[in-house]
Amino acid sequence: MILVNLSFILCVLACFKDVIVSSSIVTISNNGYSGLLIAINPEVPESSQLIDAIKEVWTDASKALYTATKQRAYFDQITILVPKFWNEGTYQPAGKETYDAADVLVAYPNPVYKDQPYTLQYGGCGEPGTYIHLTPSYLVNDSFVDIFGPKGNHVVTNCTV
Repeated sequence: MILVNLSFILCVLACFKDVIVSSSIVTISNNGYSGLLIAINPEVPESSQLIDAIKEVWTDASKALYTATKQRAYFDQITILVPKFWNEGTYQPAGKETYDAADVLVAYPNPVYKDQPYTLQYGGCGEPGTYIHLTPSYLVNDSFVDIFGPKGNHVVTNCTV
Protein backbone atom coordinates (compact mmCIF):
# COMPACT_ATOMS: atom_id res chain seq x y z
CA MET A 1 0.00 0.00 0.00
CA ILE A 2 1.28 3.43 -0.88
CA LEU A 3 0.63 6.41 1.35
CA VAL A 4 -0.84 9.27 -0.59
CA ASN A 5 0.75 12.61 0.16
CA LEU A 6 -2.02 15.18 0.09
CA SER A 7 -1.08 18.80 0.61
CA PHE A 8 -3.53 21.47 1.63
CA ILE A 9 -3.16 25.19 1.15
CA LEU A 10 -5.30 27.43 3.36
CA CYS A 11 -6.10 30.79 1.84
CA VAL A 12 -8.09 33.75 3.05
CA LEU A 13 -10.68 35.08 0.64
CA ALA A 14 -10.02 38.77 0.37
CA CYS A 15 -13.45 39.87 -0.86
CA PHE A 16 -16.78 38.24 -1.63
CA LYS A 17 -18.27 41.15 -3.59
CA ASP A 18 -17.91 41.63 -7.33
CA VAL A 19 -16.63 38.11 -7.83
CA ILE A 20 -15.99 37.00 -11.38
CA VAL A 21 -17.60 33.64 -11.95
CA SER A 22 -15.15 31.15 -13.40
CA SER A 23 -14.08 27.64 -12.65
CA SER A 24 -10.93 26.47 -10.96
CA ILE A 25 -8.35 24.64 -13.02
CA VAL A 26 -7.96 21.06 -11.91
CA THR A 27 -5.01 19.31 -13.52
CA ILE A 28 -3.52 15.85 -13.30
CA SER A 29 0.20 15.19 -13.27
CA ASN A 30 1.87 11.90 -12.39
CA ASN A 31 -1.59 10.55 -11.48
CA GLY A 32 -2.20 13.29 -8.89
CA TYR A 33 -5.04 15.78 -9.20
CA SER A 34 -4.02 19.33 -8.27
CA GLY A 35 -5.92 22.59 -8.21
CA LEU A 36 -9.11 21.38 -6.52
CA LEU A 37 -10.63 24.36 -4.70
CA ILE A 38 -12.79 23.92 -1.60
CA ALA A 39 -14.40 27.17 -0.39
CA ILE A 40 -16.11 27.80 2.93
CA ASN A 41 -19.16 30.05 2.83
CA PRO A 42 -18.69 33.39 4.65
CA GLU A 43 -21.72 32.66 6.85
CA VAL A 44 -19.95 29.67 8.41
CA PRO A 45 -18.22 30.59 11.68
CA GLU A 46 -14.50 29.91 12.06
CA SER A 47 -13.75 26.39 13.20
CA SER A 48 -10.46 24.53 13.33
CA GLN A 49 -12.56 21.37 13.74
CA LEU A 50 -14.13 22.05 10.33
CA ILE A 51 -10.73 22.58 8.68
CA ASP A 52 -9.48 19.32 10.22
CA ALA A 53 -12.63 17.50 9.06
CA ILE A 54 -12.22 18.79 5.49
CA LYS A 55 -8.61 17.58 5.47
CA GLU A 56 -9.61 14.18 6.87
CA VAL A 57 -12.50 13.65 4.43
CA TRP A 58 -10.42 14.59 1.38
CA THR A 59 -7.42 12.56 2.54
CA ASP A 60 -9.79 9.57 2.85
CA ALA A 61 -11.32 10.46 -0.53
CA SER A 62 -7.85 10.45 -2.06
CA LYS A 63 -7.19 6.97 -0.69
CA ALA A 64 -10.60 5.79 -1.97
CA LEU A 65 -9.93 7.26 -5.41
CA TYR A 66 -6.49 5.65 -5.49
CA THR A 67 -8.02 2.26 -4.67
CA ALA A 68 -10.99 2.65 -7.03
CA THR A 69 -8.75 3.57 -9.96
CA LYS A 70 -6.39 0.65 -9.32
CA GLN A 71 -3.65 3.03 -8.14
CA ARG A 72 -4.00 5.37 -11.13
CA ALA A 73 -5.27 8.58 -9.51
CA TYR A 74 -5.32 10.45 -6.21
CA PHE A 75 -5.77 13.99 -4.90
CA ASP A 76 -2.36 15.64 -4.64
CA GLN A 77 -2.98 19.31 -3.89
CA ILE A 78 -6.17 20.91 -2.61
CA THR A 79 -6.74 24.54 -1.65
CA ILE A 80 -9.19 25.45 1.11
CA LEU A 81 -10.49 28.99 0.81
CA VAL A 82 -11.68 30.45 4.12
CA PRO A 83 -13.68 33.65 4.74
CA LYS A 84 -11.63 36.80 5.25
CA PHE A 85 -12.85 37.33 8.82
CA TRP A 86 -11.35 34.00 9.94
CA ASN A 87 -8.28 34.95 11.94
CA GLU A 88 -7.59 32.19 14.47
CA GLY A 89 -5.54 30.07 12.08
CA THR A 90 -2.52 30.77 9.93
CA TYR A 91 -3.75 31.40 6.41
CA GLN A 92 -2.05 32.54 3.24
CA PRO A 93 -3.63 35.40 1.30
CA ALA A 94 -5.89 34.27 -1.51
CA GLY A 95 -4.58 34.73 -5.02
CA LYS A 96 -7.08 34.35 -7.84
CA GLU A 97 -9.23 31.87 -5.91
CA THR A 98 -12.87 32.86 -5.51
CA TYR A 99 -15.83 31.32 -3.74
CA ASP A 100 -17.88 31.26 -6.93
CA ALA A 101 -15.15 29.37 -8.79
CA ALA A 102 -14.83 26.61 -6.18
CA ASP A 103 -15.23 22.96 -7.06
CA VAL A 104 -16.54 22.19 -3.57
CA LEU A 105 -18.65 24.52 -1.43
CA VAL A 106 -18.91 24.11 2.34
CA ALA A 107 -22.13 25.89 3.24
CA TYR A 108 -25.27 25.55 5.29
CA PRO A 109 -27.81 22.91 4.24
CA ASN A 110 -29.86 23.22 1.10
CA PRO A 111 -33.60 23.24 2.00
CA VAL A 112 -34.20 20.24 -0.29
CA TYR A 113 -31.14 18.07 0.39
CA LYS A 114 -30.52 19.19 3.99
CA ASP A 115 -27.11 17.80 5.11
CA GLN A 116 -26.87 15.25 2.30
CA PRO A 117 -23.88 15.91 0.04
CA TYR A 118 -24.84 16.57 -3.56
CA THR A 119 -23.43 17.78 -6.84
CA LEU A 120 -25.14 20.62 -8.67
CA GLN A 121 -25.33 19.35 -12.22
CA TYR A 122 -27.32 20.71 -15.12
CA GLY A 123 -26.06 18.25 -17.73
CA GLY A 124 -26.75 14.58 -18.21
CA CYS A 125 -25.14 11.59 -16.58
CA GLY A 126 -21.39 11.59 -17.03
CA GLU A 127 -21.21 15.33 -17.72
CA PRO A 128 -19.33 17.55 -15.26
CA GLY A 129 -21.23 19.22 -12.48
CA THR A 130 -20.92 22.82 -11.34
CA TYR A 131 -19.87 22.14 -7.74
CA ILE A 132 -20.10 19.66 -4.88
CA HIS A 133 -22.03 20.92 -1.84
CA LEU A 134 -21.02 19.71 1.63
CA THR A 135 -22.35 21.04 4.92
CA PRO A 136 -20.27 21.78 8.01
CA SER A 137 -22.51 19.38 9.94
CA TYR A 138 -21.88 16.56 7.45
CA LEU A 139 -18.14 17.11 7.65
CA VAL A 140 -17.78 17.22 11.46
CA ASN A 141 -20.58 14.88 12.57
CA ASP A 142 -19.67 11.19 12.51
CA SER A 143 -23.33 10.08 12.67
CA PHE A 144 -23.59 10.65 8.90
CA VAL A 145 -21.30 7.65 8.35
CA ASP A 146 -24.22 5.44 9.44
CA ILE A 147 -26.39 6.98 6.71
CA PHE A 148 -23.97 7.50 3.80
CA GLY A 149 -21.02 5.25 4.62
CA PRO A 150 -17.41 6.43 4.97
CA LYS A 151 -17.26 10.10 3.98
CA GLY A 152 -14.20 9.81 1.74
CA ASN A 153 -15.77 6.92 -0.18
CA HIS A 154 -19.09 8.77 -0.45
CA VAL A 155 -17.44 11.89 -1.86
CA VAL A 156 -15.58 9.86 -4.51
CA THR A 157 -18.46 7.60 -5.55
CA ASN A 158 -21.44 9.96 -5.32
CA CYS A 159 -20.17 13.51 -5.68
CA THR A 160 -18.12 14.31 -8.75
CA VAL A 161 -17.49 17.60 -10.47
